[in-house]
Amino acid sequence: MLCLAGAATALLTAPSPAPGRDRSGPQGGAARARPVVEVAFAVLAAPSRAGLPAEPDQPARPEGQCTDATATWLGTRWRDTVHWRLHPSGVPDYLGSADAVRDVVRRAAGNVDVGRNVCGVPEDLGTAQRFDGDTDRRAAVTPDGGCGQRDGHNVVSFGKLPDAVLAITCLWWIPGRDGSDGRTVEADILVNESPGRFALTPPSDCLDRWDLESALTHEFGHVYGLGHVPAARHPGLTMGDALPPCDIAHRSLGLGELQMLRAHYGSA
Repeated sequence: MLCLAGAATALLTAPSPAPGRDRSGPQGGAARARPVVEVAFAVLAAPSRAGLPAEPDQPARPEGQCTDATATWLGTRWRDTVHWRLHPSGVPDYLGSADAVRDVVRRAAGNVDVGRNVCGVPEDLGTAQRFDGDTDRRAAVTPDGGCGQRDGHNVVSFGKLPDAVLAITCLWWIPGRDGSDGRTVEADILVNESPGRFALTPPSDCLDRWDLESALTHEFGHVYGLGHVPAARHPGLTMGDALPPCDIAHRSLGLGELQMLRAHYGSA
């Protein structure tokens, strides 16, 4: 579930995005930020309870989570702390209080920032983020899944999206030179507001809801520059292009994602 611009890959069953157009000035002036759009679709097939942990706070470790070193990179990273805000008035009523949802979103951002994992890997990736409070601004993501006009603010909000889409992240960055990482200048996340789509904690009889924290951990992975991997071949990785319903094991990062983030941020 992601939206990016440039050359990259895309959370839940997503097509590869078309390369973004170079919007550099004709005289070779400074390159302007350009949006990368990658969309991930939730797999709404008949859900299975196989592998669903008995206790939501004790997720089973997905196969390969601590041994699979696969990861993809979008080609851009932040050069300083990621400051972001939440648009609370759009939180769907079925999810309960905006305070509870805010806590989940903040945990998801922190999962990526600190490199939360169950693999015993040191949780120090060189990344940094800060929640700057609520905002009236909305994520610059269009209802049809495209990226809108960037406004210089990093926002997480809920809104209309195609039914099969869980969420979309739009990134804007200034391209790097000679193959080096670009410089990310904005990231917005739009979460599908459809009734009953998510759960803050999947219930014991969960069948067809998606764990909001797992989905947003995936999205914040995109914010920091991680791309998709095929979930069918890499079920243990949080950046897989499919997220099973009721799954909470992907609130933490896998080996490949941890290594990729450290490689790009560890010396930042």
